[in-house]
Amino acid sequence: MASIIVGVDIGATGIRGAEVEGTATARPILRRYHEVPLPRGAVSKGEVIEPALVATALKTLWSQGGFTSKKIVLGVGSSRVLARDISMPKAPIKMIREMLPLHVQEVLPFPAKDAVLDFYPISEGDDNTVNGLLVAVLESTVAKNISAARLSGLSPSNVDLIPFAMTRVNFWGGEGSGTVALVDVGASTTTVVVATGGVPTFVRIIPTGGDEVTSALASRLSIDPDAAEQIKRSLGLSAATTPEERLASAAIFETTGQLITSIRETLNYFASAHPTTFVGSIILSGGASHLRGFGAALGEYSRLPVTAAQPFGSLNIRKPAEKSIASIGVDASPLVAVGLALGSAA
Repeated sequence: MASIIVGVDIGATGIRGAEVEGTATARPILRRYHEVPLPRGAVSKGEVIEPALVATALKTLWSQGGFTSKKIVLGVGSSRVLARDISMPKAPIKMIREMLPLHVQEVLPFPAKDAVLDFYPISEGDDNTVNGLLVAVLESTVAKNISAARLSGLSPSNVDLIPFAMTRVNFWGGEGSGTVALVDVGASTTTVVVATGGVPTFVRIIPTGGDEVTSALASRLSIDPDAAEQIKRSLGLSAATTPEERLASAAIFETTGQLITSIRETLNYFASAHPTTFVGSIILSGGASHLRGFGAALGEYSRLPVTAAQPFGSLNIRKPAEKSIASIGVDASPLVAVGLALGSAA
């Protein structure tokens, strides 16, 4: 029997929804996709600040997107999400998850009783253990997302980690090969996932994104954020030709350079912690990654080939979704919403 669910990605500047129909045997179907903007300040660093404003935007998303299901899966990916390598006693996955609060307090910066915990098994270890990723996020952070969804009349059936959704899309339908870095650049956070053979082995969430560039421009040029955003989009990392452009370009290059340095340092940390595993390429996604010249600059400084993610490659796409994607244009950032839906519709 086919299942239909909507993956909902609540970002700093907008909400994305992807309605996916899946069965145990058939290729998943993207039935509908839509995006709506969010007022500034409604979400910050991946956390819902104003549930009522987010609920209003969700109602708009449903009315404009024509989604047929109110069953949703929500993404969580704020800078307060923690992902760490741990080893657990070998046991059925349900039992491992039940044991987590007793084993992981020493690696958490907050009480285990106040957190939502999950475990992603990667490999079998020595002495009857299982190696994997511990995922932890404060329950209060998850509760705000759920509250906003329920205020809008929707029914959250699951909460999923955004890095896992990213991996799911890029490796759906096959195990993948080699080791790649998935880099999703959002408005206020940048998520870096290293996956080997389609399995995520390392996750870091950098608390900066495209908004830092906009804020730097607004401050440097003494203009409002909307005007700064327009300049950022039109100029990007291209060469400046006028005095005004040179002033703006300096702010863009400086702030973008800081973000690219953070991504490179994150990959360097992975390399030092996993000396026998080599990242072969970067797959780039996220709305802020569309900044002109960003992919080329990231490739130059990381010395790795960079390609754009293909969020729809594993899906059959229905006409309503095709029309919506075409109308939104190249700045659409559907990867996370699609990955969230795939995890529950499969």
